[in-house]
Amino acid sequence: MRNLRNIVHEIIVFGEESAPLVATAWDPSDDSLICAFGPTEIDTLLTVKRFKNASNPEDFLKIASWDAPSPNPDLPVDRVLSFHYFADAGLITLVLAGGDIVTVREDATPDQDLIEIVGSVDAGITAAVWSPDEELLAIATNADTVLFMTRDFESIANITLTSDDFKVSDHVSVGWGKAETQFKGRGAKALRDPTVPEHVDEGKLSDLDDGRASFSWRGDGQYVAMNSVLDSTPKRRIIRVFSREGVLESVSEAVNGLGGAISWKPSGQLIAATQHLADRIDIVFFERNGLRHGDFSLRLNANELAEVRDNIDLAWNVESTVLAISLPGRTQLWTTNNYHWYLKQEIIFADQDPLPQLAKTTWHPEKSLRLSCSTGDGLRTLEYTLNVSRGPVNAPHDTGTVAVIDGCKVKITPLRTANVPPPMAFDEVEYSDSALDVAFSRTGNEFAILHHGEVTFWECDYSAKPMHLLKFVHLHDGDLSIPPDEPEKDERCRNIERGARLITVMPSAYSLVLQMPRGNLETIYPRALVLAGIRSAINDRDYKKAFLICRTHRVDMNFLHDYAPQQFMRDVELVVKQIKKKEYIDLLLSSMSEEIVAEGICKETLLVSSDLPVVNGVNGTVHEAKIPTSKVNAVCDAFIAVLEKDRSRYLQNIVTAHVCKQPPDLAAGLTLVSELRIAGDEAQLTRAIEHICFLADVNQLYDTALGLYDLEVTLLVAQESQKDPREYLPYLQNLQDMSDLRQRFAIDNDLKRYGKALMHLGELTVFDEVTTYTVKHDLYSTALTLYRYDAARTKTLMALYAKHLSSCSKYREAGIAYDFVQDYTKAYEAYRSANMWRESLAAATMADLSDDDIISLARNLAEGLEESKDFVDASLMYQDYLRDDQHSLRLLCKAHRYSEATRIAIKQRNPTFVQSVIDPSLIENSASMTELLADMKTQLQNQIPRLRGLRTKKSEDPLSFLDNGDADDVDVPDNLSLAPTDTSTSGGTFMTKYTNRSTGTLASNASRKTSKNRRREERKRARGKKGTVYEEEYLVNSVARLVERLNVVSEDVSALVEGLMRRAMRERALAVEAAMIEVVAACRECMPEVFESDTKKLAGGGDPVAEQSRPYGGQGVLWEALSGSGAPSAAPVLKPFERLSLLE
Repeated sequence: MRNLRNIVHEIIVFGEESAPLVATAWDPSDDSLICAFGPTEIDTLLTVKRFKNASNPEDFLKIASWDAPSPNPDLPVDRVLSFHYFADAGLITLVLAGGDIVTVREDATPDQDLIEIVGSVDAGITAAVWSPDEELLAIATNADTVLFMTRDFESIANITLTSDDFKVSDHVSVGWGKAETQFKGRGAKALRDPTVPEHVDEGKLSDLDDGRASFSWRGDGQYVAMNSVLDSTPKRRIIRVFSREGVLESVSEAVNGLGGAISWKPSGQLIAATQHLADRIDIVFFERNGLRHGDFSLRLNANELAEVRDNIDLAWNVESTVLAISLPGRTQLWTTNNYHWYLKQEIIFADQDPLPQLAKTTWHPEKSLRLSCSTGDGLRTLEYTLNVSRGPVNAPHDTGTVAVIDGCKVKITPLRTANVPPPMAFDEVEYSDSALDVAFSRTGNEFAILHHGEVTFWECDYSAKPMHLLKFVHLHDGDLSIPPDEPEKDERCRNIERGARLITVMPSAYSLVLQMPRGNLETIYPRALVLAGIRSAINDRDYKKAFLICRTHRVDMNFLHDYAPQQFMRDVELVVKQIKKKEYIDLLLSSMSEEIVAEGICKETLLVSSDLPVVNGVNGTVHEAKIPTSKVNAVCDAFIAVLEKDRSRYLQNIVTAHVCKQPPDLAAGLTLVSELRIAGDEAQLTRAIEHICFLADVNQLYDTALGLYDLEVTLLVAQESQKDPREYLPYLQNLQDMSDLRQRFAIDNDLKRYGKALMHLGELTVFDEVTTYTVKHDLYSTALTLYRYDAARTKTLMALYAKHLSSCSKYREAGIAYDFVQDYTKAYEAYRSANMWRESLAAATMADLSDDDIISLARNLAEGLEESKDFVDASLMYQDYLRDDQHSLRLLCKAHRYSEATRIAIKQRNPTFVQSVIDPSLIENSASMTELLADMKTQLQNQIPRLRGLRTKKSEDPLSFLDNGDADDVDVPDNLSLAPTDTSTSGGTFMTKYTNRSTGTLASNASRKTSKNRRREERKRARGKKGTVYEEEYLVNSVARLVERLNVVSEDVSALVEGLMRRAMRERALAVEAAMIEVVAACRECMPEVFESDTKKLAGGGDPVAEQSRPYGGQGVLWEALSGSGAPSAAPVLKPFERLSLLE
């Protein structure tokens, strides 16, 4: 039900002095067009030009031109039959009717010819086409031959066409689908043989046939179809299908009036051609074997038929979704759905004199809905998107109205009222001109249709709901409530057929009888009556009756519990007593779920006064809906407690109750089986094991039985499974031969319960095996718990644990573990790797390292701290271990700890350090801080105006913002940095151009989804290069990072200002503080604008990106950026800066 919506339409008109445009070809690398002009009878010059984003013919880039006179006196003017561009080699090939094959190198090197005639066919050429993989060229000659040539123009096949070719396919038609094969009543079969058609086509040639030949390749390049006139008596037109090797595979069946156009659907299903009949032109389809396969008629009047004659071309788009039909002066775009062909768009050229020229259509080889249409004096490039023309979706106007364009008709269907499938419709409007687009008003009561020269407005009202309902009303004291018209939500309301009459009701049978308009009677069981009967039975504690009603009318068994949960739990014994049958109890237990159905579809509809408790049922019984944490487990436990009183009778139900728990308590069920085995009750044991294997997964039961260490029960389960006895019998026998602890260890190890297996090894007192098993399965914590009272073995296990932690780069925990076992040498190394300098030096001292080694260690640690900018701890190292007070003071100054540096200098009785170390550091830090703040201010001055301009441009013209970036401000625009996407999208907003992933060729989609493209797109997003769609996001994040840096710098600035004032450097302090105040003020001023809570969407009417699923690869990165650009941005918190009052 989608329409084609035009999103790009560029028009160029050539002047009278220009040579006619005769052919076009796409360059998919940059979406430009290669165009060929001429030759004509007046001027034999043939010119090749490139067109991209040009607005007039003067903007075309000339590639080459040469004189191309006709080599054949019977051919007044040479014609371009094939025009193809090889994007990988920058090579243009032209095949001319006179017989020449010409190549043009766009970027020819000095040793290459710009223009080269690579071959000639003396007899002349009638048709030529390149294969989709650009490896083969098929050529039809005037000598009734077909040539297959490689890309290097080497001939690989030369086929002679003969009149006997039609004998290749011996077609037999049995007339299926014809009128003569339809049943017409008694005796109809005696009239004639239905397998013999009344009329058989002879392949008669149309009087309008122009005698041309044409080619079309299948999408995979394995077959090519040729449409030509067969030189026979009488003449007829046929379609031949050749393999890639040049072998004739099939010939089409005879069709009267077959035209010269042909186009093979790229998906390979059908070959499209034309058929000229007396009063119409049909598009007919053939299979590869040559048999007819459907058709449809063009909607042309008598004047248009006379104008068209045989001037028709056909062309499928790359995805086989749209068929372009080129006619004189126009091109039609057709799509199909549900065996109906829709005319979706009609591209009409201006009036041409004296007769309209045949429009030529060229589809883009990768973008499925991009094409060029041209005549000799004009060129159009167009692009479409698939879009559903729907009405409003906001209540109360959400009637689900959808408009489908079909030529001059627009089919309207309000899906909420009438779910009419296409090609039918609830309503139709028709106008004299073709429809191009449809839009609905906000209320859905009006819609506008865009035509070629005008817009028409129409009124409609589909808000009415023609519903026919059967309603039930509760009879009780107080106001009677009539249910709303919501049969899907209220049990008291039900849809019935229009005109049905209520005859009678049978409350005890929960049914009523309706008489339909046709006179027949229907008995129905309304949910209102059924649920009322169940509620009444539960209130009367008649659970058998309630159960049977649920079972008969397929009501969820949970309702028996959920309607009155506390009463049901108290009456479990009564439930069992009344239901009795084991099968019924199993059905009840297996139907239990955690859903509370009494609050859903079975919700009570009897309304009472708000100051009274809720009453369930009709007899005034009050039920409090208190549900346990796990309803299913509570119900199963209650039933087990009751059923255990008579285990021999309800053994099957007990097993069911255990298995139906969530999660299933298989161990309890198998324990019950084990008790039966021990008791020697073979009959009960057999029934129990069969039943539990029926209810649960046998493989899971087998593992559970093994986990119970009961080999007899395990064997019984295995015998009920599909396991091979040759596998499980030796395994169980091997376990049987082991001691108890060794057997349990083997079982837990096989079940991958390694913790329990280790506990069994511990009980076996095999410490060597314990350590090996611990290391193998990383069970150090379990092993340490096992030997927590054995100091020696605990130390051994802790040493192994420390080694393991070191190998996992968990140096902090490893150091602590080595400390635990008093291995200080390894401990200080682990602490050093964890950058824990205090612990490392302490452990090194405990390890009796020499003073020189400790100093070397301290120096290495200090240098590491200094590199990681931890200047305070590094200063302590230099002061306490390396005795370098001067460097220690410098590090404190780097950390802006001027007060601490001054204190230490005075404490050391060396005040000269204040002048020699602290004062120079203050001067240096003030200069660097002033420079840093100036950089921040400059960044804001540059980025805020740029961000403001981007947002203004985006709000004024979103599509231009995304398509063109801001190319005027940069040397090389980066607006093409987006991962290439299809513009044939299903959404109706501009963002879908960059986020859709529903269309495109397999090759292009596969390439876009690669992780390589995703990583490349992530790098582009991180750079936020000027001119790309990522720039706005980058600027906002950049300002946020600046604010965060400013918050960090704030404390350093305060300490620096105080330090400068203490050392009588007031002017420097004033400069630093003034710079800080300016940056803080600038940030505070711009933050509301930068981090605005923009809830308006770029295209209006909802979030165009959030409605779509996240694409793959590079498109996913762009999708995330676009989906976040319109969302509110969380502004960082800007800390206030307190000035020093001495400087105010």
